[in-house]
Amino acid sequence: VDENSNTEMGAILNELARIAHTTDTTILIVHHTNKSFNEDIFSTFRGASSIRGAYDVGFALERKQGEKEAKLYVESRDFESTNMTLRQINNGTGWEFVGAGEIIDRIRKGKRTLEALKDMNVNNDGVTAEMLASYRDVTVQSIHNDLDSLIEHGYVKRIERGSSRNGRIPNLFKLIEDGVVQDN
Repeated sequence: VDENSNTEMGAILNELARIAHTTDTTILIVHHTNKSFNEDIFSTFRGASSIRGAYDVGFALERKQGEKEAKLYVESRDFESTNMTLRQINNGTGWEFVGAGEIIDRIRKGKRTLEALKDMNVNNDGVTAEMLASYRDVTVQSIHNDLDSLIEHGYVKRIERGSSRNGRIPNLFKLIEDGVVQDN
């Protein structure tokens, strides 16, 4: 069968729909996207447009190489759908729900701060937000926003340091890997 032929693919999809309806069964079709990225990820599905036209609910998983997180896009003709951010668990043996689709953008933005933390903090003694801001040449507020997201998503731990006679001692931030604060 030619995957680009609406006639040939339509015949297969019509038969699958008939089977699903007569047996009250869900049929999941797994397919690939092409290599281009488009604002409408569903338009990147390979093959005939009849594939997209045939399903009731469509899912597209977008994950960048080296990332644990992925964005699951959802489209439906019968209900209002919402995209989701997911994270691989247990060395890729499953997925967990992280939150709304736009959360992945905050996580990706925070990764620049995470990389700076790794670069600056080889012994993982901890780094202050001010040190990170200076290293990245961004505002301290921007670093705090990134760190809050990285803490929330389990990448970084805040070490509270209290106060001294001279005032508040800046908090330190350390890496977490596999659920453990890395102390070298």
